[in-house]
Amino acid sequence: MAKASVKMGRLGYYYDQKKPMTEIATVHFDLNADLSPLFNWNTKQLFVQLVAEYKTESHNTNQVTIWDDIITSKEDAIIKIKKKKGKYVLSDITGKIAGQEANLTLHWDLMPYVGLLIHDKTDGKRIRLPSVEEKKKK
Repeated sequence: MAKASVKMGRLGYYYDQKKPMTEIATVHFDLNADLSPLFNWNTKQLFVQLVAEYKTESHNTNQVTIWDDIITSKEDAIIKIKKKKGKYVLSDITGKIAGQEANLTLHWDLMPYVGLLIHDKTDGKRIRLPSVEEKKKK
């Protein structure tokens, strides 16, 4: 379902300015999913997201959304995506993400016209984020 590449970069003012470089991972993925059976008379829309889940020493559960979409019709609920670059980058508050093992999981929230919001997910695909590609000095 996916492959990943890790590059060094700076993620702006959200992180500690004393640490100038934060590792970020850009995930490219293929996704085939048929969510059309979730649509019935009471389905208003689906919020679908591809999530990377991983563990660190400081946190047992980390979840980062890689891609998301809102599906409003049964016809659009058949998802076929090839070689898609994620909408969002993968990073960690520690600034280190390379070498991490992550599980890519498709999550969805079914939003009905009447009733409770229903959340579910698929079994994930395990990926290993590669080590950081060093820039060659000239």
